[in-house]
Amino acid sequence: MVVVVDDERAFAEILVGMLREEGYLVERAHDGRQALAAIAASADSRLREPNVVFLRKPLDFPELQRLVQSLLDRITTSVA
Repeated sequence: MVVVVDDERAFAEILVGMLREEGYLVERAHDGRQALAAIAASADSRLREPNVVFLRKPLDFPELQRLVQSLLDRITTSVA
């Protein structure tokens, strides 16, 4: 799964459309909070775990830190 984080709807829709045409499962998020929600929702299915997070929208540091920590926690849990 690819998570696209961008607050510009037109740009995000073009990128999401291109990725889906190539066969990728894509979730779109407007900000870090929505990205975290998409990642958390994927916890039930290993097929939907994010492989790539595309961040075009600058996130404030605490939001970015939570997003990165969430991804690192998932990697650590998967390996353990």
